[in-house]
Amino acid sequence: MNLRIQTRLTLWYAGSLTLLILVFGLLIDGLMQRRLIARTDFEIDEELQELELEVRVARDRTDLMKQLELRFGNHESFEFVVQSPAGEPLFVSRRISDRAQAQPLTLAGKVTPYQSVRLVNLGECRIGSQIAESPVGPLSIAVVLPLGRSLAELKDLRLLLAIVSPIVVVIAIGGGYWMSARALRPIDRMIATVSDISAHQTDRRLEVIHDDELGRLAMTLNAMLDRLRNALKEMRQFTEDAAHELRTPLAVIRSTAEVALRHSRPAMYYEESLQAIVEEANRLTDLSNQLLILTREEGGLHVVDTNENVDLGEIVQNVVLDFEALAESRHVRLNSQVVPPLQVAGNADRLRRVFLNLVDNAVKYTPARGSIQLDVECWLHTLEVVIRDTGIGIAPEHIPHLFDRFYRVDTSHNRETGGAGLGLAICRAIVTSHGGQLTLRSEVGVGTEVRVCLPRPARAANSNDSASMRIYKLEEAEARSL
Repeated sequence: MNLRIQTRLTLWYAGSLTLLILVFGLLIDGLMQRRLIARTDFEIDEELQELELEVRVARDRTDLMKQLELRFGNHESFEFVVQSPAGEPLFVSRRISDRAQAQPLTLAGKVTPYQSVRLVNLGECRIGSQIAESPVGPLSIAVVLPLGRSLAELKDLRLLLAIVSPIVVVIAIGGGYWMSARALRPIDRMIATVSDISAHQTDRRLEVIHDDELGRLAMTLNAMLDRLRNALKEMRQFTEDAAHELRTPLAVIRSTAEVALRHSRPAMYYEESLQAIVEEANRLTDLSNQLLILTREEGGLHVVDTNENVDLGEIVQNVVLDFEALAESRHVRLNSQVVPPLQVAGNADRLRRVFLNLVDNAVKYTPARGSIQLDVECWLHTLEVVIRDTGIGIAPEHIPHLFDRFYRVDTSHNRETGGAGLGLAICRAIVTSHGGQLTLRSEVGVGTEVRVCLPRPARAANSNDSASMRIYKLEEAEARSL
């Protein structure tokens, strides 16, 4: 059975309160009984002392009986019994008419000084007894106090608890239901607001009234809605950009094929058309591969193993060797001062992709007789690969958008230098997944500097390498200078 939260809270509240009232009533009842018995025993003890005094100061038996009858024969509250050691009643107060029922009173008193009994004429009674010295020898004396008045008080208390407790529970249930409804009303408003939010209406936000748990929940949901709105916006933009990038090569392939099929052509023309189609298909393949790589990197599908160490210096050196021929053909100097081994935690293939993209951009946008320099800066916990070129540079208004997907500074789509605008986005995603940072600075006509900062593994992992020892000495010198 699925109950509303409001109903469940009310039932739990009512059940807990009922149990508390029941326990409280039992404790009060037990405490009152103990207090009544203690008060009764105290009063009986006072009367026992007076009765003992009369028995002890009597001159003889006749004087004893006279004084007992005079003082205790018709007491308004207590009843009295005096017995011989053999159990023969010597004096019994008037309201205990049956002298035979006085027999067990003192006998019980020999076992315990105070005891509760029920007498025929008096009902529930409390008795106290003891042995007293007298002129005629030791006597058993007993004081009886009827509990009718005390039991009436206890009965009134129980009746009061029986009447008040249900009323309190009913009032508490009503109040708890009202309070839970009022406390949960903001949740109903949140549900209504969230129900109205759709993929086409993401600007609505939850109202934050108080800085309590529900207020913090509303702020958390608002932050989540902001992230969802940004994600939807990026997804729409990504879809539009991808469709735009795919549309151009597809249009080229279709138009080339349609023109070739429209009329009979020489064999050489068909060969050129097929060659153009293959080039556009290659562009589509490259674009699809880049989109797949970027999606996996940003989606966290590639988990970096922090226990896997790779030689960053060797990766950079291999990338430089791969681009030496291209740089030479463009009359660009490509220099590197990276000396392996330089250990970092990460994946060698993905890090190689980063430096391939960065060096490729540097070679493309560096004019003839320019230079590209690759260096490594060693810090206490990180390694920074710095790529500096003397290329054409990038205007300041483009720099904040360079890492956006499909963003291109060169919008000419030149076959030689133009790309899909995904290279830097892929680089940043890979570096971020490795726990590093990718930053870029550029000045038009001066050149561009790109820094790839990656965390270094524990010192013990590469403490045996000579290059590592050189790095540690630099760190120690740096630490002493701070």
